Amino acid sequence: MDQEPVTDRALRRCVGMFLLTLLSVYLVYGYQWSGGDPLSDWKHAKESFIFASCLMFILLSHELGHYIVAKRHGFSLSLPYFLPFPFAFGTLGAVIRLKSMPSNRNALLEMGAAGPIAGFVAAIITACIGMPFTENHKSIELPASQKESLEQLLLTESQGSSSSIWDMLFDSLVWVGLLPEMSSTAIPLTILADPILLQGLGIFFLGEPLSPYANLHPAAFACWVGCLLTAINMIPIGQLDGGHICHALFPNHAKMIGKISLAVVTMGMFLWLGWLVWAIMLFLMGATHGLQVPKSDLSSRAKIVAFIALIAFGLSFMFRPVQLVNIDMSDIQWIEESK
Repeated sequence: MDQEPVTDRALRRCVGMFLLTLLSVYLVYGYQWSGGDPLSDWKHAKESFIFASCLMFILLSHELGHYIVAKRHGFSLSLPYFLPFPFAFGTLGAVIRLKSMPSNRNALLEMGAAGPIAGFVAAIITACIGMPFTENHKSIELPASQKESLEQLLLTESQGSSSSIWDMLFDSLVWVGLLPEMSSTAIPLTILADPILLQGLGIFFLGEPLSPYANLHPAAFACWVGCLLTAINMIPIGQLDGGHICHALFPNHAKMIGKISLAVVTMGMFLWLGWLVWAIMLFLMGATHGLQVPKSDLSSRAKIVAFIALIAFGLSFMFRPVQLVNIDMSDIQWIEESK
């Protein structure tokens, strides 16, 4: 099959979107996760640059995996276009538009699995860079300069008697167990779960399991984000990478597997609200409908590739990636910041 040439305009758009997304990831990490100003403070600028570089390396590896393998199988697709986003991690990933369909099940499976496998390998590399510098705290450590303001905030909250719609929504989420109950002596804190990959690398590099309160180095945190995105992409739904693999492996049952998987993801909202968000996004984008290819026999190589992708999924998946918990003020270790 003749390959459609890449135009200069498409290449400029691809590079421009990549650089714009890199900047978005840099700023979001600096202001949201690092808690500083990456445009004026050198420490936060350095951390933001490391995170943005590592995360974009993971995402670029993922998309190039798809692109290169698709080209090797002879079907045409666009360059990857990265999507900046001003919240969460600074990006919604990237999109590649198919210009011709895979000709058989082997091509569909290997194209679908190549992205997660390549991104997973890149995530391992970034984790190996950052894990030796990760601080494995046994308890919550916060700057002593924040103690007074947090105590004042708790006092204000305990004296409040608002009954707005937001308060009623919060109470409802507490009632169903999605948020912890508020306390006059505790502050809400976001806790990140650790995929099996990071747990294992934590033991290897630090000599002990990662604590829930570990302060991940920016490169290791990029690995965490990469694992989250890899796991979500590998769910066997429609046009997700896992959906492509599922349609190649089980063409007669893939639609039913996808519907069941979407229902399970939706019910996952009781563990993490993010699952509901992803389910809604997939439904609205029409990504629940998979690609149909001519039926053919699967090669041994394709089956091995599927098995490797399944291992990457298992090592990356987290049932409850993010959890909000209450930490009592007496359990916090207050650290004096160096001048």
